[in-house]
Amino acid sequence: MLNQIKKFIQQENLFSDTDKILLAVSGGIDSMVLAAVFLEINVNFIVAHCNFGLRAEDSENDETFVKNWAKQNNILFFTKKMDTLYFCEQYKMTIQEGARKLRYQWFEELSIQENCNFIATAHHQNDNLETILLNIGRGTGFFGVKGILPKHHKRIRPLLNVTKEQIYEYAKQNNILWREDSSNEKIDYQRNQIRHQLVPIYHQVSPNLHQSFSDTIERMRMAYFILEKNITETINTFVKKEEIYELIDMEALKNTENPFFYFSEYLKKYNFSYQLTKKIWENQPYQTGKIMVSNRGKNRLLIDRKYWIVAKKQQYQTYVIENNNCQIKIAEKILHIKEISKPENLKLPKNETYLDIKKIQFPFTIRNYKIGEKFCPLGMKGKSQKVSDFLTNQKLTRFEKENTLVIEINQKIAWIINQRVSEVFKCDENTEKVLHLIFE
Repeated sequence: MLNQIKKFIQQENLFSDTDKILLAVSGGIDSMVLAAVFLEINVNFIVAHCNFGLRAEDSENDETFVKNWAKQNNILFFTKKMDTLYFCEQYKMTIQEGARKLRYQWFEELSIQENCNFIATAHHQNDNLETILLNIGRGTGFFGVKGILPKHHKRIRPLLNVTKEQIYEYAKQNNILWREDSSNEKIDYQRNQIRHQLVPIYHQVSPNLHQSFSDTIERMRMAYFILEKNITETINTFVKKEEIYELIDMEALKNTENPFFYFSEYLKKYNFSYQLTKKIWENQPYQTGKIMVSNRGKNRLLIDRKYWIVAKKQQYQTYVIENNNCQIKIAEKILHIKEISKPENLKLPKNETYLDIKKIQFPFTIRNYKIGEKFCPLGMKGKSQKVSDFLTNQKLTRFEKENTLVIEINQKIAWIINQRVSEVFKCDENTEKVLHLIFE
């Protein structure tokens, strides 16, 4: 098996001799065998263990077991205790989803901290078979049938071409110790049902299941990369990327060879299920302004005139500005605030403005605008206008309006950021000092 793994690492170009690897070790047989293999072939690696706190004393014993193994073999060891149940309740995830999210988030952070090139997990051929059967049941389409990739960005799976039976045999021959996870035997979870109930039936029908499965997966992976390249190139012909959303040119989309296929593949990345995408497509045309929400509610599709607009749902909090020289981070942007002498030229690009210092009271706030509130746009002396009407006149889409921020000073809007300063707070002939604001 060792030579088989070494050959697989070379064939798939998983890592080189100079790379540093973060190895995820749970204490189970798969990860303990991979750790032993890494020692045997002199890989430069560290060990990372997640304590999910789901199995009481067993979780603590798993951590101690892996920690002692790392110490005995002079391998750098890292662990993190996670409140998995709380996390899953907060974000409405299953235990499996939440644990996976927490695990990889920490692995990514730790790999950067410790300058690791890759993150290795002990997924093997049986895991791959179970994953594909799960994906077929979930209706994930062609891209779900490709299974687990040997290498995807920083993640590598050196055991992906060996079976569970080979792993057990290797552990037995090399006296490798491991800890059993009793939850693996329960059939409460879908994966365990497939492992203990469905796969044995497949073996009865096809005794050579693992070899034929391995051959099929290899061919599917090759086809996947060809198809993925085609899809990406085609999507780029009908999708235009803007700052906070993406535009689907419906005419350009309908000119593709198979419009619905590309439409569904595009919306998949925004968590629109195949069934929901099909419903959207089959019910054209929609009334302009209608919004369709993705299955997890985080992304939206706005039916507009020429374009359909897709955006992630963003929510800004209220930011309080305490002084006249600071920087405030708002999502991906930075608002720079600095007091300066009054400049001779008051003309500025849309993402900058000047406010008269004498007209300002600290603290002031940055927030989303509220439906129905008004302000006095620069140039409209004494006249106020609804913010929503002003934004409509500026031809902003509904998503752009929702993401519009305002600066409120003394219960009045001083600046609709990136749009217009208020007449009330403008600089005039009596201005001596100004507050210079830059949103970038």
